[in-house]
Amino acid sequence: MRGGFNNRAERRAALADMHARNQQYPVGRLVEIAREDWPDVWTPPGIQRVWRDRRYLVQQYLDRGMIRLSVNVVAAKASLDRWVDGIPWDDLQRIKNQCGYADACAVELYPPETKVINVANLRHLWILPEPPAFMWGAKQEAA
Repeated sequence: MRGGFNNRAERRAALADMHARNQQYPVGRLVEIAREDWPDVWTPPGIQRVWRDRRYLVQQYLDRGMIRLSVNVVAAKASLDRWVDGIPWDDLQRIKNQCGYADACAVELYPPETKVINVANLRHLWILPEPPAFMWGAKQEAA
């Protein structure tokens, strides 16, 4: 996220610009961004759809045959070296629902420490094709 800022005034201007751009989106209601409106920069492999609201950016990927929603807060720390953290469970549930997966189960993955990749404050929801056997209320098969 950092790039080309030589001083505090430039960082503050970038934060103010980000805040102003965020104001064009509704609070708590995701709006899908048409592909032709995506920035003219490198497009990550597998990306299919993008949504925004005033607080969040959501990107949908087809990743190894599964749908993954990547979610981040569209605000940066004052140093501009990290996205702001802190996405509540209720917001992730709402985001999953508003992206069209209200009837699907989703999971987050917490890998072994040696496999952690944390280059940004992103949360990833993997949309499951079927409810997992460990889900509360799932019917147990007779043994």
